[in-house]
Amino acid sequence: ALTTGATQITTTTAHGLSVGDWLLLTSQRDALSTDAGDDWKLGHPTSGGNMCYFGEWHQVAQVVNTTTINLRGAVLFPDYRPDKTKETSTYARASAVIQKISPVENVTITGGTVRSAGGSVVNAYWAKGCVVDGVRHECPSNGYTVTWNNSYGCEARNCTTTYPPTPASTLTARSSYKAVSSQECGFVGCVSENAAQAFDVTYRAKETCSVHCYVRECRVVSPESNPLTTHGGTYGSQVVNNVFRCPSNGMAIRCLLYTSDAADE
Repeated sequence: ALTTGATQITTTTAHGLSVGDWLLLTSQRDALSTDAGDDWKLGHPTSGGNMCYFGEWHQVAQVVNTTTINLRGAVLFPDYRPDKTKETSTYARASAVIQKISPVENVTITGGTVRSAGGSVVNAYWAKGCVVDGVRHECPSNGYTVTWNNSYGCEARNCTTTYPPTPASTLTARSSYKAVSSQECGFVGCVSENAAQAFDVTYRAKETCSVHCYVRECRVVSPESNPLTTHGGTYGSQVVNNVFRCPSNGMAIRCLLYTSDAADE
């Protein structure tokens, strides 16, 4: 089994990887089940039947042989196993696996005003090191501004989202900024006005958890439901130095969270 702190992976078949390649390590373990134990269970599913697996991005530092690689960093989560014999969850996968990733890298989108009536202004999948900076989104009904999906090390900075002061069609129809099954992705200095749920750190069913995502120095004004939610299935989220001006609810926290000087007003 592969566990916390390990830096070497041995596969059951040839891995086909090279030095510098990025990979996603995905566990057989349902991170929302009791199999994870008290120290690692990542809360409760967003809805019944949703499953979420431990997982993390890594880069290959050395190819030892056709079935063994060394990683640039250490494994975060415990108990990646070659089978599911230690699992009791009906949602357990057959085994832990590694998947080579060829991400979209280092794309920067800067400035501009977008007027839209639905969808995302930026909806990135399998991105690494990408930045959205200074985009203004004027949304007359429902929609999203920046969503990081299955991404690593991406950031939205100094973006502004405004909706009309009317009810959203659903809670999730006005989530201005989202990180979904992503790692070390976040938002700095962003603003959202009249959202339903301005910031959302979550996971996609049957995919991996979100790890070390963050919301820093942001401002939320008059959210219909809450300024920020972190779902179960997320780990080590950071909420730091934000101002949330809320007529009703404060933050909806459903995961292990690090906070510092976050203010609900």
